[in-house]
Amino acid sequence: MSKYTPIEQHLKYTKKEILRMTFNEVETIINDKLPKSARKFRAWWSNDASTHTQALAWLKAGYITERVDMKDETLVFRREEILPSQKKDMQTSAPDAPHPLFGLMKGLITIPDDLDLTKPADPEWGKNTYGSGKE
Repeated sequence: MSKYTPIEQHLKYTKKEILRMTFNEVETIINDKLPKSARKFRAWWSNDASTHTQALAWLKAGYITERVDMKDETLVFRREEILPSQKKDMQTSAPDAPHPLFGLMKGLITIPDDLDLTKPADPEWGKNTYGSGKE
């Protein structure tokens, strides 16, 4: 269960097309404090379920966020039909699923067998050169 499941449940059972809320009201519903980034970055309230677990909650409930006012700490949840592409994003962004970019660089870097990764790359590493005139 996600920290944001309570907001999903709250939105699922409301009959309103538009629901204006304060950040404090959201905190009351989730019974927890929002992260500092929710009050600092408008992007935290974006409707991107592929990178934001909190967005997954309101999108699964059939709502999107809009009119996020960072100064007054208010926002509007508006009921909206979920598009098939959004449903796909919501399914692939489950907490147990790896991020879509996981493994992106696989096979691009090879480490030679004779390379000892435990040894410093710089032979001078750790040598005290202070006061020796080599500064």
